[in-house]
Amino acid sequence: MKDWKIFESEANGLSLIGDNRYGRYLCEGSYLQMWHLYIIIDELYEIKVYGKFDVKDKIVIDVGSYYGESACYFFQRGASKVICYEPFNSGSFIMMNCRLNGFNNVDVYRNPITGVHEKVHIFQGAPNYGGTTLENYSNPNAPEVQALSLEDIAVQDSILKMDCEGYEFRSFKEASKETIRKFSAIMIEYHKDKGEVSELKAKLEESVFKVEYDDHYPNTGMLYAERLPE
Repeated sequence: MKDWKIFESEANGLSLIGDNRYGRYLCEGSYLQMWHLYIIIDELYEIKVYGKFDVKDKIVIDVGSYYGESACYFFQRGASKVICYEPFNSGSFIMMNCRLNGFNNVDVYRNPITGVHEKVHIFQGAPNYGGTTLENYSNPNAPEVQALSLEDIAVQDSILKMDCEGYEFRSFKEASKETIRKFSAIMIEYHKDKGEVSELKAKLEESVFKVEYDDHYPNTGMLYAERLPE
């Protein structure tokens, strides 16, 4: 991993250290998790998959926050606040990683976003190797957790970033136009095996958004939507 150093942390995990552009991140003690975190950080800073819209002085809703690396990226680009949703164990590191990089105005919620206000049973302490889905750790004997809809998390004039392993399709299918239009801009990593991007595009266009998308990987793509005047 070019330009990165790895060392054992005092927090009984491992820490990834990059140059000043990338910052410092603690993660669970698995080289597989660190490798995936490294790939995501490369996507953020080099490919700029979430660099489409100006986030300066904006609230960003970050669905699928992993270790908080995207939250730190948005803060570095001037976001006033980031609200993170991450149901799995990596979510317990988000606040720590934001503060480690000098950012404090972050809220972290461990609720999954499924598109519906419902109860689900998942093991939230399970490791997150990136691409982890609710189905991976769903079990009727697991603790009950409150799942949320877009209506539950929408903040007026915020920017939505969403990477929730297929639940983006259900989330927008169930959302009203009024809810969707609370977001000034939307960035979604969509998962081709979970639904049709044409349906997402149509729903956003019905809500008066300018939409473009890019099938940048074999199994995923990026969709960008900007709210237009009605």
